[in-house]
Amino acid sequence: MIQGSQVLAPLSLPLKGHALIEASAGTGKTYTLAMLYLRLILNHGGGSALGEPLLPHNILVVTFTKAATQELRDRIRQRLVEAAAYLRSCIEAEAGLIDNPLAVDPLLAELCAAYTEPAQQAGAAKRLEMAAEAMDEAAISTIHAWCYRLLSEFSLYYGGAFEQQLLESETELLKEISEDFWRLNVLGMNRDALAYMMQRFTSPAALLPEVVRLLPHVTSLPEPVRDLAVYIQEQQAQKQAMVADLKAALRKHLPALKQFFADARADGLLHLNKLRSNHEAGAFTHLDNYIQSDEDTLKSSASLKKLALLDTSIWQQPDSLDLNFAPAKCVAEVLALADYLPNPDATILTYAAHWLQQRLTTSKQQQGLLSNDDLLLRLQQALSGPSGKQLAEAIRQRFPVALVDEFQDTDPVQYAIFKDIYQIREGCPKGGFIMIGDPKQAIYAFRGGDIYTYLQARNHTFGHHYTLTHNYRSDSNLLRAVNGLFAYGDSHAEGAFRFRQTQHNPLPFVPVAAGADKPYQLYLQGQLHAPQTAWLASAEEGGKALADKDYISIQSDATANKIAHLLNLAAVDQALLQRGEEQQTLQPKDLAILVANQKQAQAVRSALAQRHIASVYLSDASSVYTSPMAEDLLILLRAVANPDDDRLLSMALATRLLGLDVVSLDHLQTDELAWEQQLNRFYTYHQIWRTKGVLAMVYQVIFDSQAASRIRSMATGERLLTDLLHLAELLQQAAVQLDGEHSLVRHFETLLDNPDQQDIKQQQRLESDSNLVQVVTIHKSKGLEYPVVFLPFICLTRAPKETDIPLIYHTDKHQKNVAFTASDDIMTAVKKAHQAEEIRKLYVALTRAACCQYLGLGEVKGIAQSGLGNLLMLSNKSGELAPTLAALDDHITVQPLPIEEVFKGTNTADNSTTAARQAPDISLKSWHTASYSSLSFGSQIDTEDKSAIELPDTAQDAILSEEREANVLTNMVAEQNASASIIDNSVPNIHNLPKGALFGTMLHNILEDCAELGFAEVIQQPSSRQQILNEHLQPLTLTPWLDALDNWLVDLLKMPWQLQSLNAKPMQLQALTRQQLLVEMEFLVSTKGVDVEAMDSLVCQYTWSQQSRPQAQAQQLNGMLKGYIDLLLEHNGQYFVVDWKSNYLGADASAYSQDAMAEALLHKRYDMQYVLYILALHRLLRSRLPDYNYGKHIGGAVYVFLRGIENPDTQGLLLDKPEQGLIERLDRLFQGVEEVA
Repeated sequence: MIQGSQVLAPLSLPLKGHALIEASAGTGKTYTLAMLYLRLILNHGGGSALGEPLLPHNILVVTFTKAATQELRDRIRQRLVEAAAYLRSCIEAEAGLIDNPLAVDPLLAELCAAYTEPAQQAGAAKRLEMAAEAMDEAAISTIHAWCYRLLSEFSLYYGGAFEQQLLESETELLKEISEDFWRLNVLGMNRDALAYMMQRFTSPAALLPEVVRLLPHVTSLPEPVRDLAVYIQEQQAQKQAMVADLKAALRKHLPALKQFFADARADGLLHLNKLRSNHEAGAFTHLDNYIQSDEDTLKSSASLKKLALLDTSIWQQPDSLDLNFAPAKCVAEVLALADYLPNPDATILTYAAHWLQQRLTTSKQQQGLLSNDDLLLRLQQALSGPSGKQLAEAIRQRFPVALVDEFQDTDPVQYAIFKDIYQIREGCPKGGFIMIGDPKQAIYAFRGGDIYTYLQARNHTFGHHYTLTHNYRSDSNLLRAVNGLFAYGDSHAEGAFRFRQTQHNPLPFVPVAAGADKPYQLYLQGQLHAPQTAWLASAEEGGKALADKDYISIQSDATANKIAHLLNLAAVDQALLQRGEEQQTLQPKDLAILVANQKQAQAVRSALAQRHIASVYLSDASSVYTSPMAEDLLILLRAVANPDDDRLLSMALATRLLGLDVVSLDHLQTDELAWEQQLNRFYTYHQIWRTKGVLAMVYQVIFDSQAASRIRSMATGERLLTDLLHLAELLQQAAVQLDGEHSLVRHFETLLDNPDQQDIKQQQRLESDSNLVQVVTIHKSKGLEYPVVFLPFICLTRAPKETDIPLIYHTDKHQKNVAFTASDDIMTAVKKAHQAEEIRKLYVALTRAACCQYLGLGEVKGIAQSGLGNLLMLSNKSGELAPTLAALDDHITVQPLPIEEVFKGTNTADNSTTAARQAPDISLKSWHTASYSSLSFGSQIDTEDKSAIELPDTAQDAILSEEREANVLTNMVAEQNASASIIDNSVPNIHNLPKGALFGTMLHNILEDCAELGFAEVIQQPSSRQQILNEHLQPLTLTPWLDALDNWLVDLLKMPWQLQSLNAKPMQLQALTRQQLLVEMEFLVSTKGVDVEAMDSLVCQYTWSQQSRPQAQAQQLNGMLKGYIDLLLEHNGQYFVVDWKSNYLGADASAYSQDAMAEALLHKRYDMQYVLYILALHRLLRSRLPDYNYGKHIGGAVYVFLRGIENPDTQGLLLDKPEQGLIERLDRLFQGVEEVA
């Protein structure tokens, strides 16, 4: 019995005032809570009752996950119905209508026995039935949902808004704020500070994860410095001075140190085999190089430690050494320099954490948003405010009694809320507050769960502690085995759970007794199986500890072999679970393997799959958005939303969904017809998505690619296919609220970045996995039970490291602290807390089995830091584990590793299929984001050509568009060839460079890379230019064109562009700086009911003297129109839109005449493309330049036909500057105010 506690009697527990019920694993915590709920409904208990009966909406029940709330609601409803039915049966039995009342458990019968008269029984039954009917309105929720409700219903008490918008995830908002921080605080720093920030963090995206880890602890951080840039500069200056001084000292002492070792070697004072001459010379070379380098620190090595006299094992007489020898001490100081050099990182992160937290709070307030944490903080602040007492009284009147389940997982803010509302420290004089939990199962520190808060609540409720003493889950033999392990660990000075103090232990180990009236045991071939079995993986030769990977491999195989053996026995009814006299054959679902993480799960599942045993993996991160299929589906969505993007298409084809192998993908790179077929396929998917919805599109992909049968044939195919269909349904539901394909893709990306593990809709569906071997994380298994449990990796842990910033630890007085640097005392405190939680996690793992369990043991490095190593008081010395197990032979049966065995039956997965659910009939809103590819053009004016042309979206789109118009291009080329001089195709040049999508894309990518590097740098750095060319030519086996394209590229960049027709001065690309260039500029232009035919009419009216061209087909744009400009450049204050065109017009440069290029431009409707580019540029400059003037600032459009730059008349340049009137009329049209006749 726990000191100060009493055995709980659920029917006489006082329901008024406060109470803490400590319930060990399997002792009926939920059963007890449901019984207390019945008492509150009935006002049961006489003097221990509340004083008035309550209804479900007045009884607050709080638990910590959404799934648990639903389970608790169902269990309580079931209990209400059962109790009402029993009371009704008592009335019928009393009247002689039936022989006996219904059979119920003794405690429920005892509760109902308080109502002896038929009228009392009928009244109680009626009240229970009404409560059961009202359970949908019961106040059973997570604490966040409850706080949200309170903030809305009681807003008048604290001046809050009636409607609060809940922010499910702060991820996107934090990204924006981190970019603001970088722009406002970093980019304006002085040179030295900025250089450090760029070297250390590189970008806001790299800084954000480190700062996010600090945000929950920001109130515990020191105050930020006043000027971060000045601080960094000062720290850098100190560091540079220290390094310079030390290097100067080392330069001074190094000759003496070299002579010292040379003399020692000559005099035979060294063990020559322990410091070879070449190793010594190499170490001195490292020191010389370090002195000359810009590096601040020198990486230590065994040889350098010997030069520093830190390792004296090389000396014949080490005791005679002068360890204060100055040259050696200097080297030692160099090796230790990293430990004491000034480091501004902690201050930077502290500053950023304070800044981001303040900006995050302000931003959410401005937008009327509340996160889950805000809900708690806002309510706590309201309770501490001027109207806090009135608010608390109003909440108590609404919820006179609160039952808090899993209280060991609470945190300081949550407890402060309950404490203020229910006056816990004063004994809850005006209501009831009952906490139910098990501190031995407090394993959620990483989520904010704080065992020290639990201990504080325990102190506040002293004298009102109750204990459940009997375990109803596990067989008595297994209970004795587990009790024996923890009793052994309890002999430690600090107790089994490491909380014992001199005269007090707030977390003692108290053995529980068996509560089940029937044994629950496993029989194999008629023999009773041991309750707790261990397999010991031997250490390596020489007593060396097992490597973690070897231990995982050995125990994965051992577990899989044993499970194969059990299932083979079960197939012939020789593996039986027996409860009392009842027997049932062991099933795969009866077997659970508990692991710590996904890596361990993958190892054991792979071993199971090799033995033809199917399994399912469940973790606390079991949101369907963490499934491997989620990434595959995202890749597919991106490709279908952008069907002309080569890269996205190739990625999609390689996914499990499409299933193309490397050979098939390689074939597509060389077979243009096959690639065109895939393009058309994805255009079809794009159209299905737009017209029928994303669910229909996914089903079409599954059908076309035969994905269902292919995925189901994989080792975890059933799981993957279930997840895929689940994700598609969730996407279809989300699409109703979102506008356009790209909005849905962004929504899906956000969910993948930050899945909600508690959202019931996101929880992986398990219908098809119900009879598979269960692989479960220890955290996920909490609250669950299985007949047979395997713990194959129980000796592994991840010990805390000094680099685990921030370091969170508690003092002896339970005061929380946050540290950035790790002193010995801090690391001792951190490791102690980690070891205590590892023991608690071990307790959770060892109390999941109902019948028996298997432990996979091995002397791995770091076993002493694991939960089992701590409990058994092991050190890291080799050979300790076996004798310790021998001392525990009454509790653990050690057996040899199971022999190799394969499951001989059929695969344990059930491969039956059911009809797919139909997608809901939805109608999408007309607002959407359109790309250029959504525009199409049909017949030319006054011609019979009816072929449709789609306006390209990007440069790559234009290239692919060329391929789709192959027949037209062939005719054009033939006409050009008739008058063109034919060059020798055996000599590589730009004209005989292969045609097609891949090669056109290659030219665009080359120019894009050159622009990113800087055109001047490309000219000045031939090696960089050659590297760019090689990177793009080699994958396409085009290296023979290297010299030709190198010369072509130089000519293009040096060529003076004659821009007289645009009223601009000549220009060379090599003369432009990188600041004058913007590569692949993306734009979004708003569209309000734009009639595409009207837009086309304007373009044709104003450009190219109204020449004939394909006409636009009827369509309306309403939303956003997006696109990408190959290159935007500034020259002499004017801005030019540049587009690279790889069109093949003829065999040499003479084919690229003005008329030929204009004909190609109009046929492909590039005129529409550049007019819209200019419109986007016009809107951009109008919003950015205070003195913007179209005629002054817009230079025009330059379409560069890359194969024609040698044409002396045209330079391959097609130039145009649309009239200002056209752009202004289009601007009004896009705003919905221009009407075109």
